Amino acid sequence: MFVNTKLAAAVLWVSVFVVSTGIFATLINLRSMLLVAHRSGFAIGIVTRAEPADHMSVTVRFSIDGVSHERTFGGYGYHVGSSVRVYFYPENPDVFLIEEPHRLLRSQLTFCLLSSGLLSTVIVGSFVVAIIPRRDQNKRSYAV
Repeated sequence: MFVNTKLAAAVLWVSVFVVSTGIFATLINLRSMLLVAHRSGFAIGIVTRAEPADHMSVTVRFSIDGVSHERTFGGYGYHVGSSVRVYFYPENPDVFLIEEPHRLLRSQLTFCLLSSGLLSTVIVGSFVVAIIPRRDQNKRSYAV
């Protein structure tokens, strides 16, 4: 019976890991990072607005192939008037990043995998702690 519990715990861990990795990847927009990291162009943009109270968000104006874009990015402490490099995916210039794509991808992927691993471990640990004592208690009650 213990082997079945170990197998169930392993299957549960892998299932939670896969599902949570998919959810985290969607939340951090991993697909866009992969596209830009795989093949990117860049443009120089100017910070037109900085909102320190709004998660250090900045609005950047830049131009790609003569088309002007303005986009707000969160988590950057640039000042109004600062020049920033904007990375984009050439086949779809609506996919932008203002951080070096490979470095951003590495840090976000690490976050995604570690978070999924931790969540899976907590859920499986709770499962094992909740199920095994009950199973052992049931065995003892039948033995009496």
